[in-house]
Amino acid sequence: MSVTDAMDWVNVSEHTAVDWYNFCREVCEVIISNQWQPIGGPNTFVEIDESHLCHRKYYRGKILKTEGVWVFGGVCRETGEGFAVRVPNRELVSLRPCIEMFIAPGSIVMSDKWSAYMEMPWAEMGITLHLPINHTEEYSNRDLNDSDDDEPGLIHTNTIERKWREVKKRVKSYKLDAVDKYLCEFSFRSQFLDHLPNKTLAFLAFIEHVKSVYPGGFKLGLSLVSVPSTG
Repeated sequence: MSVTDAMDWVNVSEHTAVDWYNFCREVCEVIISNQWQPIGGPNTFVEIDESHLCHRKYYRGKILKTEGVWVFGGVCRETGEGFAVRVPNRELVSLRPCIEMFIAPGSIVMSDKWSAYMEMPWAEMGITLHLPINHTEEYSNRDLNDSDDDEPGLIHTNTIERKWREVKKRVKSYKLDAVDKYLCEFSFRSQFLDHLPNKTLAFLAFIEHVKSVYPGGFKLGLSLVSVPSTG
């Protein structure tokens, strides 16, 4: 729900609505920092890719502050879990720590043939297999097996590339600290909420995370009993 719609639903000012949205993203940030579990694992396929957060159309007009900001992410085909994180560049030295942090050992990783991926010491990092595809020549490749099924036999990075549209749609600010919070929100939703069957359960799950970050110092029932009667 947009900030404007939230303002209308609960009759608050824009400032209040924005503050609450920021508060929720801060909860996501804390949970991701403390409870993140790497995606993938043995016999699972993880697509990875890097992307500019934004760029000028046809590279015309005023240069954007975040035009040089790179985002690196991945998605597990089997579970749909994913992550997105801001990186200083897309060189091996920047991408390797992210792969080791966010992708579980034993995973089968699919990527394009960007030089950093081709030089990455995958086996040393615990990755079972790296399957690259040259996007200048083809969009997908069936070398993994000869079946007619798209998954997992088709080698491609289409899933993570679709996720970039979702990520960029969510990012409403281009200040770097705000960008990090939006990316944490995306990663949080992907790991903890998106697999749930409906929005009600997702909301209740998020409330449980809020409670874990801000447990409070008293029980609601006892506080109500202790309130003196006003007659």
